[in-house]
Amino acid sequence: MFSSGVAFGPIIYYGGARERDSKILTASFWIPVANSATSFYAALTVFTFIGHVAHVLKLDVDKVTTQSISLAFVAYPGLLNLLSGKNFWAVIFFTMLVTLGIDSSFAYIDYLMEFYLDAFPIILKKMRKEVFCIIVCMTCFISSMMFVTDSGYYVFNMFDGYACGVSLYFCLIMECLVIGWIFGIEKLNIITQKTTGESIPKAVMFLVKFFIPAFTFINIILYFITEFSAAKAKSRLDTSGWTPFITWVGRLLWIVPIGLAFIGTCKQIEMDNIYDLVEKQHGIRFNNEKIGDHTYEEKAGAVEMTEKKADEVEA
Repeated sequence: MFSSGVAFGPIIYYGGARERDSKILTASFWIPVANSATSFYAALTVFTFIGHVAHVLKLDVDKVTTQSISLAFVAYPGLLNLLSGKNFWAVIFFTMLVTLGIDSSFAYIDYLMEFYLDAFPIILKKMRKEVFCIIVCMTCFISSMMFVTDSGYYVFNMFDGYACGVSLYFCLIMECLVIGWIFGIEKLNIITQKTTGESIPKAVMFLVKFFIPAFTFINIILYFITEFSAAKAKSRLDTSGWTPFITWVGRLLWIVPIGLAFIGTCKQIEMDNIYDLVEKQHGIRFNNEKIGDHTYEEKAGAVEMTEKKADEVEA
């Protein structure tokens, strides 16, 4: 849980803050490795403690808190309470939580601002960037107030259960399909070679195009099998009185505001073709006459013109 926050924030910010020709393969390798290593280390520590608690209380392991917000504010503090110098470790632990929150806030705010500034350039003509940053921060702050109300824990669990479950699998598989097949990771490799002088390893291409989509699809199938199992349905019916049909109708209602927002945004934005954007930013014009066609022509001066225009805007 914590390592995901550690890794995801820098990844978003790094993508927008790095220099145009800075190397990316090294960071792309070590950030996931550090994330996975931290996850394994945290899991080993937590589940060792959970097993100890289950043994002392003579409970099954699945009866002891192992997920959600209780993991951070119940399981971890309980573990720290068993250590020597527990007050010191408690200060270190909760300081870590604060720094993780600050790190993620910087990354997400930067992402939101760049998205809206790219989609609606008129914003910078109406106000200074600092003013827009304050508006975004205040909007996020007001929106997050729902989590500190009396029912905040319920709202958090609703977001955690519905927004961070199978929906992330769908996002992952769509990213792999768009990057790996529709646009083509081979085209991305050409852009990377021209911009940074690096090449995407063949193994990474294979993972993006074949292994990750297949593995994710299997996980989605297993998720739905579990979701509609008799045991899951009985548990939901006993706790909330909801049947699987009612539950999924409720989940699908989230599509309505999201769909309306997406349609409204698309109507407001003059969408540029991805190949036009690549040509403007990198001086490469892909022919794209058929699927799998990765031939291209270099447009001399396209990058220089883009950088000159960017300098003029900043000035």
